[in-house]
Amino acid sequence: MASNPILNVNGETRERLEVAFSLATHDKACGYVVDGNRLIFFWAEHEKMIPFPTKLDMSRCAELAFDWLTTGASYPDKPRHDGSNRKGWRCYTEGNGHINGLGWATFLAVEPHWMMYGK
Repeated sequence: MASNPILNVNGETRERLEVAFSLATHDKACGYVVDGNRLIFFWAEHEKMIPFPTKLDMSRCAELAFDWLTTGASYPDKPRHDGSNRKGWRCYTEGNGHINGLGWATFLAVEPHWMMYGK
């Protein structure tokens, strides 16, 4: 596997989020942290992570992320444009397939993201 994978996907549904999670470089997460307004998943132990009681596969992580998006995440102000908006998400990696600021033990982040629809 390359040491610099890139993932950057947005969408609205839990089903699409599960597909995005299936593209992650790891197939299980051992913990998470909410950092700012993003939910970050870890594949290895880290002092800032909250451990899961057991490792979760990507389908369960996507379910957890979607629940967080619909009940606990804060969306920024709606974009202003000539169209409509719907609440969605962005699933991504950053430098070298990790999440910036937390390093090598991370592999995936999810954040609230407005989906914009033009007229």
